[in-house]
Amino acid sequence: MLRSLSICVIASLCTSALSKLTNYTLDDTSPAVIYTSNITLHCDPNTCEPQWTNQTWNGTSTVTNHPILVSFTGSEVYVYLEASAGVIFNLDGYDVSLWNDPQPSDIIRLAYSNTSMPSGAHTLLISPANPISLIEFDYLVYTVDMAVKRVHVAAIAGGVVGGVAFVGILAAAAILLRRQDRRRKVVVRGIPLGEDDTIKLRKLSTEKA
Repeated sequence: MLRSLSICVIASLCTSALSKLTNYTLDDTSPAVIYTSNITLHCDPNTCEPQWTNQTWNGTSTVTNHPILVSFTGSEVYVYLEASAGVIFNLDGYDVSLWNDPQPSDIIRLAYSNTSMPSGAHTLLISPANPISLIEFDYLVYTVDMAVKRVHVAAIAGGVVGGVAFVGILAAAAILLRRQDRRRKVVVRGIPLGEDDTIKLRKLSTEKA
């Protein structure tokens, strides 16, 4: 009963840990977003501050007709943009989606999402599907499982501590074995002589006399 209860508690803790997801936003002006050609910046004067280049504003968007490269570490990704024609999304070297804006109207919308990626480092390439396609990129959101990071750190720390403890146990066992070996040698030296050995000693002593 107690064992079953412990398993349930551990399972619930693991489930709650794995649900701790954190979203991060990369705006079109983020240094993590790499443009492979000249760009045109769209900015609403009512939302942009003088220092907009160092901030993250969804009130800005960047227009280009060349590929956009974004690297991130996470388990989910969402891309928001608008395009005059098709857009190809390539994730980690594989084409994963061809998107066409269903209602081209200069409205930024969700163009690509992936919620089944393995947690880790990824590279997303956003490219025009044809030479006349213009991409108006606004922002990208990626999700990081912070609990997984904590579990990995805890596992590494636990492994190190366990390894040190195991080495200590081996050292203590070696010391105990050496002590037992020494005691055995002392006991062997103190074994009393048998009857035949006693008779031989008596004969030797009589002959000398």
